[in-house]
Amino acid sequence: MAHSGQSFREFEQAGWEDSSVVTKYHEHLSGVTAQSVDALLDAAGVRHGSRVLDVATGAGYVAGAAAQRRAEAIGIDFSAAQVRMARARYPAVRFEQADAEALPFEPDTFDAVVNGFGMCHFPNPDVALREAFRVLKRGGREAFAVWDTPERGVGFGA
Repeated sequence: MAHSGQSFREFEQAGWEDSSVVTKYHEHLSGVTAQSVDALLDAAGVRHGSRVLDVATGAGYVAGAAAQRRAEAIGIDFSAAQVRMARARYPAVRFEQADAEALPFEPDTFDAVVNGFGMCHFPNPDVALREAFRVLKRGGREAFAVWDTPERGVGFGA
């Protein structure tokens, strides 16, 4: 099983390091994925003064919206190409290259941990969720958005 997980990780890493893939995703799917940003932040209770970690930040839409709410937002992504795009789009927000399955933060650091459509890109989503809960403060909230079934998911028809 570790081998298939590693193969999946390598496949994902290679795809999301390709600047043309990152650009095409932003051009064609950002409108669809950005529709859920406010609901995601509301579900996580993000407001002024919240400390927020946006896991699998991509182009930084969720972290950028959290910062607009005057939260202290940090976005992480395993893709250097995505981190570069996020930094260019939201220069006032902190973005780092990091692995969702091994977050480089101390326990009890964030009021909220959010993930907009990144869960299906993790080789071991259960490990990523454990990491999210590890860095979450007591009483904090974790929220994530995922695509619907292939028959109903708008993104699968793209």
